[in-house]
Amino acid sequence: MDIFSSRLIEARKRKQLSQKNVAELAGLKETTYQNYEYGKVKPSIIKMARIADVLDVSLDFLCGKVTTPSENTKHFVGDLQEMFAWSIKKEREKKGKTQKEMAEFLGVEERTYQSYELQEAMPHYTKVIELSDFFGISLDKLLGRGE
Repeated sequence: MDIFSSRLIEARKRKQLSQKNVAELAGLKETTYQNYEYGKVKPSIIKMARIADVLDVSLDFLCGKVTTPSENTKHFVGDLQEMFAWSIKKEREKKGKTQKEMAEFLGVEERTYQSYELQEAMPHYTKVIELSDFFGISLDKLLGRGE
């Protein structure tokens, strides 16, 4: 079992919720949520954020970046993709990097990276983790969920 799956189970049990409860509260099918816990599939970063809100934990906790489940649990209000686009542009500019340099860092085409900043696409959650690490900020802050 991977860290994400084990953290989902840990957080769900801590909240004393059933898989069905979490699925309903996060707007998912129960079997979809079960597949996340069983490690069969990984959710999109947007679905991860919804689950984190339900479980009152940070994305960093769910993804194994921190060990404490109660860090950065500000629930997201608004458009996650818009906040992500704004955050990565702001952080990229603070680092003095070009979109091309960021694309090379992530191993994607420049146009693909541009689509993230233009709110046309969301990267796979592993790329979001790479960006969080590169910028030195939490996943939750990168996605507008943290301070």
